[in-house]
Amino acid sequence: MKHRLRIFTGVLNLVLAIFLLTFSLTSSVGNESLMFRLTLCAAGFFLIFISAISNHELGIFKTIRYKNYLMAGGTLGLFLMLSPFFFDFYDQAYRTHVIIGLIQILTFFTVYRIHFARKRNYLHVQAR
Repeated sequence: MKHRLRIFTGVLNLVLAIFLLTFSLTSSVGNESLMFRLTLCAAGFFLIFISAISNHELGIFKTIRYKNYLMAGGTLGLFLMLSPFFFDFYDQAYRTHVIIGLIQILTFFTVYRIHFARKRNYLHVQAR
């Protein structure tokens, strides 16, 4: 289960990164601001970077722990959800940022709870 969960989050983040990069370069939603495109592009590059240096099955350099990888993804989701309001382009387009941010946050909470709660319960039962 743990192995499949790690592969799932790695693939999901890479797919989201590719989507963010292509959407930021080819979107024609309307008259988006430059910050609309820059935040999506930066989020895509960040997901690729964090996936490459994380310690999961799809990571290349394996320098940061999986827990920190999940926390970085959750923080990115929060940033994406709030960036239209921080950079003042919420009146032009905000749905993409909010939807991708929610996916990231929900993935973080789901995987973190499943992955690390089982580990805690196992240690608790084993100590008895």
